[in-house]
Amino acid sequence: MTLNFTLKHAGKMYPTVLEDGATGSDLRQKMEDLLSIPSQRQRYLTKLGKLTDDGLVKDVIAPDSTITLIGTATKDLIKKPTESQIKDLQNSLLSVNKKLKTSATDRTTDLLFLKDSHEKQKYNVGLKNGGNTCYLNSSIHALYQIEPIRKAVLDFDLNSFQSSDSTIKQHAGLISELKNVFTQISTTALDKVYPLAFIIKLREIHPQFKEIDRASGIFKQQDAEEFFSLILSSIDICIPNATDCLKLDFLATVTDTNNTTDVAYNTTQDYKLRCHISIKTNFLIDGLQNSLKEFLTKKSSVTEQDSKFKYESKITKLPEYLTVQFVRFFWKKETSVKSKILRKVAFPFELDVSTLLEETYQKKKVETRDALRNLLKEEETSLNEFLTKNSISKVPNDIEKAEYTKLTTKEKENKWKEEYEEQLAIWDSKKNDILAKAEKNENPTSVYELQAVIAHQGANSESGHYQAFVKDPKDDNTWLKYNDDKITKVSKEKIETLAGGGEGDTALILIYKGLGL
Repeated sequence: MTLNFTLKHAGKMYPTVLEDGATGSDLRQKMEDLLSIPSQRQRYLTKLGKLTDDGLVKDVIAPDSTITLIGTATKDLIKKPTESQIKDLQNSLLSVNKKLKTSATDRTTDLLFLKDSHEKQKYNVGLKNGGNTCYLNSSIHALYQIEPIRKAVLDFDLNSFQSSDSTIKQHAGLISELKNVFTQISTTALDKVYPLAFIIKLREIHPQFKEIDRASGIFKQQDAEEFFSLILSSIDICIPNATDCLKLDFLATVTDTNNTTDVAYNTTQDYKLRCHISIKTNFLIDGLQNSLKEFLTKKSSVTEQDSKFKYESKITKLPEYLTVQFVRFFWKKETSVKSKILRKVAFPFELDVSTLLEETYQKKKVETRDALRNLLKEEETSLNEFLTKNSISKVPNDIEKAEYTKLTTKEKENKWKEEYEEQLAIWDSKKNDILAKAEKNENPTSVYELQAVIAHQGANSESGHYQAFVKDPKDDNTWLKYNDDKITKVSKEKIETLAGGGEGDTALILIYKGLGL
């Protein structure tokens, strides 16, 4: 048996779990470890009596109640928590989350007669900055938007994971901690989430993330793209096929420019497309096209002489989700830091990559693209006409007027809801027929819709600040800005300003989702 309650301190809420036989001394020690408040300074305000060191906590704290802790932390007590302390906190948060999880809102709540729905809008909880950890926070929020990745991580079970390799076990522990973070940010029980256990585990596996800045004495700022790639690699190691939704296949043609008969082909795979930026790069698609072409000098196997080879890659498989990296950082020898290319490069909300595809594959994707676009236009027109022509006051097709007038307003709403859902089902069936042509983990078309952006402000990768911008799932014109634990709504126009041109917020990583998925 356990005792679950919420502890309030300094305006913040801390879900807490104690064993049934826990004493006041146990609680004081737990809070000292968690909040760095010495036991002797802790004062608890409860409704059932005074908390004593020897007394049982359950005698003065009711299950699922909220109590207040008064006390000031001592800086000298700040220390790395033990594994058991971390696990206790995680279990507390998971316990609360299980009670509070709710299902996603049905899309039919957007009907005209359901506009006044009082359902609370719910967004993910922000992540506390632990000292230059904004690169990590922004990446996690962006990664969370990739549905197959999110589901795979949340389904991961460390207890059933088996491997004799100690390194792989470390990666499994990291993914388990990521699962806890994903779980915690999805609950409204918390004001914010501090992913401390995840950070500790990350720094154990990748020591570069625990580098200390000598001047300030705190952890250095890190590259969000490097972290993003490394966490995907860990997922790939621990969860088979989890990252397939991101993987691109390429066919590369290698031609000797001095001997055009010398042609070779090879296949490659990657998690992302890269947008290299030159003085001529103004638009994302231009940078992507240039990134798939490069020239290298090497010895020819035919002439055995050094020759210039042209590498030209074409995409042969498009994933469900497309990750695009702006290659904005370059090593600057004079300053020994990765400086930032500030040039403005515009990117679209809807990205068509058909020009990057292998010819046969391109034809297939364009055909499906055109069919789906036409269908979506027809669907929008049809549903708008339905909602315009019909209202609660008008009798649905399947009911007599006399019978209809006897119904309550709620019953009338339900009648129209049923008819609207039938319309949706018909269009969904038509869409599924088109989408069925795609392979598993593949975008049926060549078109993607923007879902999230990781942006950087500053002049180089070792300074500045990272933020995540996430599309509001309920409003195409509204985006959510995740500035660590601060979440605000921004307009679609704000996202357009992330194209760059200065040291302000500039897009570094784009996450797109396949059209119609």
